[in-house]
Amino acid sequence: MNHKLAIISYRSINWGESVTLSPILVMSFLKRKFFKIMGVRMNFAFWRYQIILGLLFIFWVDFFVSGGLLNQVAFNFAIFYPLGFLVGYRRKYENLGSAYLAAFVFNLLSYLMAYLVDVPIESWTIVVLDFTSLVAFLNIGMYIGRRAQSKE
Repeated sequence: MNHKLAIISYRSINWGESVTLSPILVMSFLKRKFFKIMGVRMNFAFWRYQIILGLLFIFWVDFFVSGGLLNQVAFNFAIFYPLGFLVGYRRKYENLGSAYLAAFVFNLLSYLMAYLVDVPIESWTIVVLDFTSLVAFLNIGMYIGRRAQSKE
């Protein structure tokens, strides 16, 4: 089972209802607890990118089936290309380092969530492909975003 395509659900003990977690919810928890303790301050662009990635994740997770290298690459394209396009299109106003950091943290959190709910990783080839395609699709999106700007 593909770790990103398996939405993490757990049973609430008090209410008996199913609750769905996404990487953005995990990041908000980490922001309140871990980053406050460690004294790390993330800038506004980082959190904006996390929200964008979280919304894209929630939107696209039902459109892809789990399993296989091509599905992983297609899912990464649907998640990370739009962020790269936005950063490339608004190059003067966006922070490239925050975009790479947000994408990397988002990807790491998806693996962390998969580990916490015992979703097995199919192979390390998929992990390497996952992070490689993340960087590739961000770069391609940034390039296309710069090219899409008007020349005025």
